[in-house]
Amino acid sequence: MEVRPGEFPEEKLAAGPQYLGAPQGALSIIPLGGMGEIGKNITLVEYGDDILVIDCGIKFPNEAELPGIDLVIPDFSYLLENRDKVRGIVLTHGHEDHIGSLPFLLRKLPLPIYGSRYTLGLVKSKLEEHKLLDATRLTEIRSGGSIRLGCFGVEFFSVCHSIVDGLGLAIDTPLGLVVHSGDFKFDSTPVDGVHTDEAALRRFEERGVLALISDSTNVEKPGFTPSEKEVGPAFEEVFRQAPRRVIATCFASNVHRFQQILDTAAKFRRKVATLGMSMGYNMRLAQELGYLKGGGGTWADFNTVKSLPPERTVVVTTGSQGEPMSGLARMAAGTHTDLRVEEGDLLLYSARAIPGNERTINTVINNFYRCGAEVVTEGRLRVHVSGHGSREDLRKLFHLLQPAYFLPAHGEPRHQVMQRRMAHEAGMPQDRVFLMDNGDRWSFDGRRAFKHGHVPAGEVLVDGKGVGDIGDVVLRDRKHLSEDGVVLCLLGFSRETKEIVTGPDILSRGFVYEKDSGPFLEEARQLVREAVANYQGSQAPGWDELRAMVTQVLKRFFKQRTERRPMILPVVMEI
Repeated sequence: MEVRPGEFPEEKLAAGPQYLGAPQGALSIIPLGGMGEIGKNITLVEYGDDILVIDCGIKFPNEAELPGIDLVIPDFSYLLENRDKVRGIVLTHGHEDHIGSLPFLLRKLPLPIYGSRYTLGLVKSKLEEHKLLDATRLTEIRSGGSIRLGCFGVEFFSVCHSIVDGLGLAIDTPLGLVVHSGDFKFDSTPVDGVHTDEAALRRFEERGVLALISDSTNVEKPGFTPSEKEVGPAFEEVFRQAPRRVIATCFASNVHRFQQILDTAAKFRRKVATLGMSMGYNMRLAQELGYLKGGGGTWADFNTVKSLPPERTVVVTTGSQGEPMSGLARMAAGTHTDLRVEEGDLLLYSARAIPGNERTINTVINNFYRCGAEVVTEGRLRVHVSGHGSREDLRKLFHLLQPAYFLPAHGEPRHQVMQRRMAHEAGMPQDRVFLMDNGDRWSFDGRRAFKHGHVPAGEVLVDGKGVGDIGDVVLRDRKHLSEDGVVLCLLGFSRETKEIVTGPDILSRGFVYEKDSGPFLEEARQLVREAVANYQGSQAPGWDELRAMVTQVLKRFFKQRTERRPMILPVVMEI
């Protein structure tokens, strides 16, 4: 049934007990991540003594905001407090922002995991690395399949995304049907022939959808997201023009993109090699599971391809986000041990820049130009299309399902607000659209929906082997060090006389260059000597008070003379 603005069905707006059923108790949807942000996706569905977990992802940190942090994971406190209620984890697809936090949760709370073949293949590798595979039960499910977890029945339907085996979820709860879109778009010509299942969506609409949780990432982009197949002709144009080696970069899990690179390379009689452990593993897994077709005579190992003339080769590598240690960044900087970028090579940048990574990506691209290479991005040719639905994809999903309530997810606040406007244009009152923050509890009692309380849902920072041990104070110190540097002031006192016998020595790191700042640092040392002498003349020195006094003297001096605020570390020793 077509729904035009202002014609939202009144019987679904009512959404009363007769329409949805009204057993005792309330149904809750609780996002622990993925609301008001892109990444770290995890959502709980709770009723009575049962909790269902949807996805368990990470977010990659913004280096400027979180210096030195490797990953950001959800706060699992609520799940751990309610461990006896948790029935299992269902996964929509295998991207890191949906599966990356699994090892951190499973260490504390072993749970069964349900996902598609390719998704579980990626999960197995991750759990094996963390030595959790043997202790975890993995259950493969397919589009059209269903499982029961506690009071929830979960039906899975196929969706198109930038990774194979993507799924959406239809969750049958005691109070109605909840649909979770996963990450999706409507692709009329998918590379693997698997469409977003519109027939299933229509069936759900006929049953009545209580609530829709929908991807919001691309709501700002008008129209429909182009088909993945549209990059194929652009690839052909690039390969036709490339005089030497083609170096292509894309997300390591984008099997459809790699498939088209293989197909295009075969047309131009080029051999393809992969660089990067994740790229190689993901594509071999896709080949083993039957998601990657052909390529037998085209895909070769790197040493074979390296021995061929450059005009007959393609190298596909990770590093599309400019990661400093990635193969692509090292090639661009001339430090890669196996491949050197030369004049006439061509970089095919077949990815989008994740917000926050623009600077590092531009550095890589500029370095390729410095090497004499050519670079082709989506700004010149359609060498990349998004895996997320644009505004009309999102509108179509909403119209197909016609939910009674709507929860825009997987987006920043502006994306959620634009989704609310879209729903309002379709006739849904704004009080039926809930803009959620992480930790908010959305509840439905059989008659009405409302926000009800809040659960812990902060960010846990992962730095090396440390999980959650980096707090605001450490981050503040790291930012301070990165902005103004550090100054050490070393003082040695006689144990008997309590007078200065060595120092003060002042060492600068990241503040001023010592060899060029002799008079300036000598002036600082003299100020410390005078301050210590005055301090000793008034009372016996207390080391803590002495350190605080030295810090204050140097901080004031450096601020007056340089307008900078280095971190001051006074070191006081008894000799």
